[in-house]
Amino acid sequence: MCHSKPGTPRQVKLNMSFDPASKAGFFRLRAPLDLAGEMTMLYLYIHPDQITSLVYTGFEGTPGTVPCLRFALNKPADLIVPMGVSLSLKRPKVDGIILNSLKLLAQETTLCVYMAHGELSKTLLESLCAAVADQSLKPSNMTVHLSGLYKGRGAKVLQGAAQSSTSNKRPRASSSGSSGNEPQDIKADCWKKPATLPAALSDQSTYEEFLLFQAEFQQMRTRLRELEEESRQTRAEMEMVKKATITMNLKQMRAETANEAQEMSDKPTLSQEMRNWLDIYSKVEVEDLVHDGTLNVIAKEELCNQDDINFHFERFEDDFGGYTRSEVDTMLEEVKRAQDTADLVKELGGYFCDEDDVEEIVNREMRNVYTVEEVDDRLYEVRQSCEGINRIETEDLILDSRDYLEKEVMNELRDAKMELRRWSQNLARSEITGIKKMVRKVVRSRIQRRRLSDMPPWRKFSHEHFRTIILPTLPITAAATTTTTTTSSSLAPRALRFATTATAGAARAQRHRTYSHASTSSTASL
Repeated sequence: MCHSKPGTPRQVKLNMSFDPASKAGFFRLRAPLDLAGEMTMLYLYIHPDQITSLVYTGFEGTPGTVPCLRFALNKPADLIVPMGVSLSLKRPKVDGIILNSLKLLAQETTLCVYMAHGELSKTLLESLCAAVADQSLKPSNMTVHLSGLYKGRGAKVLQGAAQSSTSNKRPRASSSGSSGNEPQDIKADCWKKPATLPAALSDQSTYEEFLLFQAEFQQMRTRLRELEEESRQTRAEMEMVKKATITMNLKQMRAETANEAQEMSDKPTLSQEMRNWLDIYSKVEVEDLVHDGTLNVIAKEELCNQDDINFHFERFEDDFGGYTRSEVDTMLEEVKRAQDTADLVKELGGYFCDEDDVEEIVNREMRNVYTVEEVDDRLYEVRQSCEGINRIETEDLILDSRDYLEKEVMNELRDAKMELRRWSQNLARSEITGIKKMVRKVVRSRIQRRRLSDMPPWRKFSHEHFRTIILPTLPITAAATTTTTTTSSSLAPRALRFATTATAGAARAQRHRTYSHASTSSTASL
């Protein structure tokens, strides 16, 4: 059998499906016939278990040859016809040749199928021939059951095809002893077949699409299995890489945490740094100062009596024992009267701050700092939460958690330092404010005494004193002016001098008040 003239609807075709991976194949010859006024397909099934050998000849590039598939069967192929339909041909001269050829082929064990160049790939044909040679070819899943053919009407295998053939059969040369011009004669005979309407082949095109879809579906299933296997291997590799990466990162973070803990242990504690910065005396140091002060008093006063020594020692213990806020304030007030402002500020930092308060604040802030065990617990939780995450996301989470822990520890340490610094500054500021008020009062009193001592005697008189001196003089002067001219002329210059002196004194007093007010304001600002 061969193709008919290209482009004609009565073309005889070979449907072939082969999967190199599963070694599954399917072969079927299809020929259209006009049965009872309807275009119907007749099929010649070639099952894989019937094929004993398969040879392909006439590869592309060989001059003067036509590609040919030679099937050697252990039993003849099956001719499939529709169920319940007679094989009466509407055009016996046209379709009788095809029907007789199919019936004859159903009795042969050697078939030659000729086709055009380029219909099938060389690689696929070589794989197919090799599968037939090593008997690994098996039936394909694309084989359609006979009950599903012809729009569900069913089909059957035509028995006794050779005996039921008509006498109008075309003489056929033997497939084994074919002449040299056999392909050309068959082609010429096939090209003489008339054409039919394309609408009659609607069932044929649908079935062809169905077969193509099944072939593509089978290939997709094979490819899907391959992709699943590759995905499984990739997932296993990613899991191993992720575990190795997490383990390495955990070891690195533990080493870094241990190094940081060692560095922090080598550094001085926060309480020691604050004590060095503020020059704070501990309770033991204060007791040593009391003891040293007692010895100095004993050496200075030359006390040899044991009772006197015990009395002075008890007095110092009473002065410095307890260390309450009121006692410290009383001691500061006594020191302020005896020393100047610079010594007071220096001793405030030494006596007011207590080591217990500093240690309490430091311990309260250090409770919020993470230890090495807490960091390990946090890292273990991060590793548990990263089981289903890929390597890149795991690295991002580990880096973010590390940065977060470092920032949190640094912020807590900075807050503790700022709180201690603010607390000590507030205490020092409150005491300095009290000292400034006392100094301002003393400076104001000294300025007033200095101002009075620098005034001339006539400026020490008050405004009322000038009024008692000047105002009674004016009526006397006026009366003297009305009585006698000589008396008025003698008293007027004197009254005028007194009035001028009083006016100048009032102006100087006003300027002095302004100057004293400005001095007081500058002292307050200091």
